[in-house]
Amino acid sequence: MAPLKSKAPKRVEVSDLVLEFQNAIIDLDLGNGDARDYAEAITAAATRMEAGIQAHVDKRVAYRLRFTEPANDNTPPKLVSSADFVRGFQPPDYAIEGIAQKGFVYSLTASTGTGKTAVALLLALLTEQGRELAGREVSQGRVVYFAGENPDDVAMRWIGICHERGLDPTKLDVHFITERFSIPEAIEAIRTQVEAIGGAGLVVVDTSAAYFQGDDENGNTALGGHARDLRALTTLPGRPCVIVPCHPTKNAANDNLLPRGGGAFIAEMDGNLTLSKTGEAVRLHWQGKHRGPDFKPISFRLQTVSAPQLVDSKGRPVPTVMAVPMSDGESAATQRPLDGPNRKALAALHELYADGEPVTMASWRAKCREVFDDGTGKSRGTLDQKFNRAKTALLEQGRVEKVDEGFVPIEPAL
Repeated sequence: MAPLKSKAPKRVEVSDLVLEFQNAIIDLDLGNGDARDYAEAITAAATRMEAGIQAHVDKRVAYRLRFTEPANDNTPPKLVSSADFVRGFQPPDYAIEGIAQKGFVYSLTASTGTGKTAVALLLALLTEQGRELAGREVSQGRVVYFAGENPDDVAMRWIGICHERGLDPTKLDVHFITERFSIPEAIEAIRTQVEAIGGAGLVVVDTSAAYFQGDDENGNTALGGHARDLRALTTLPGRPCVIVPCHPTKNAANDNLLPRGGGAFIAEMDGNLTLSKTGEAVRLHWQGKHRGPDFKPISFRLQTVSAPQLVDSKGRPVPTVMAVPMSDGESAATQRPLDGPNRKALAALHELYADGEPVTMASWRAKCREVFDDGTGKSRGTLDQKFNRAKTALLEQGRVEKVDEGFVPIEPAL
């Protein structure tokens, strides 16, 4: 568990340079020395201040330019034959079978307390060990974990999961970076270190917010540039898969788990994996974007664990949390029983989904009006309110998934 260290760039403090120039002027006003000495001191201070201001301006300009799409180089488009086109096809090279590919970057979006770090550390451990995830092959490889948001919490969880699985964390090929820094400014230092350890198969950046260097975490332009910085990590030796735990937009519901930064950020990702709580389980799936085929959601339980090393300053045990994959049967057992309207709405969706195509909101609502109408003369507005309540409950419980084209049931038909 060797830490990677990245040298932080020295920051130009313009205010200090201005103060130096002001002090030189004050000394001149006091007039207690040779005028030539004062002139030299003022000239030197002015030169350093000018250079400092210019360096500061250059840095800010370079920072802004990263958020600007590269200009068209006027290279004319080139026609290629069908034979040349298919000859260049590269088959997917999965880090996690059917979910995440090597050389791709994915956001992992979830609300606070849903298990982002617990699941990320499980993926790190499975990658180091080359163990399956819910029956899916995980490619074995070295792991680099950016723990800048809360390194102490990551350390506790890492100790806990290793203890529970009977592993010695001091002997695992997983490497941590605990500092926060600008990724574009540190990328070459990181590249050198990753190359020295033999490359990486997985990089985890926990979290996106911890390594964002802009002023507005919700600004599309700045977050688009940040996402491109994160994609640069896929070019590290070993062509790793990069997974970036992200916070969602404010007050996001389970059917709207998109990372902050909106379309500009997610456009630069190869997929937006999500974690949502469904009863006592946490469910891994995707929303908004996923390059590749759909995959069946994977459920985890968040298990409280302890370890001999996890004690406070007085020797009292300090518990932590780890993610444990659940079987389909275990996941179903955690669900609350369906009440009448929710059961009817889910059955209606299954009926409409018989051809395997996502069901539009309008079609599902219309079908639910029929099944909710008990002949007592309820208005369309009342029936629609009942549908909306049922839809929200089924989405929050993970029994229904919202996709771009509409809705699909997750649970088998009742």
